[in-house]
Amino acid sequence: MRSKLIHFSDLNSDKICFEKSLMDGETNSENRQKVLKILMNIIENDLTDRQRHCVFEYYFNGKKMKTIASELGITPPVVTRHIQMGAAKLYKIAKYYM
Repeated sequence: MRSKLIHFSDLNSDKICFEKSLMDGETNSENRQKVLKILMNIIENDLTDRQRHCVFEYYFNGKKMKTIASELGITPPVVTRHIQMGAAKLYKIAKYYM
């Protein structure tokens, strides 16, 4: 069975937090702030330097994989692998908190 990856960004964090708040019975924005704080903590402390750079540039700054690859001096498939591994780690740890 294939697991579903959830990518967190400003576009979908509201939806994810809203769904979480409905499950918890909360209807305020405090939950969104908690989730974003957890995600930023995970990004800062649990990802490798390359994963952090690739994930942050790709999801938060909207850069293309080719651009990130040229900045780091690596190939685009390596950037893809760093993003996938970082996103999987984010999902695994965030799932624990949710």
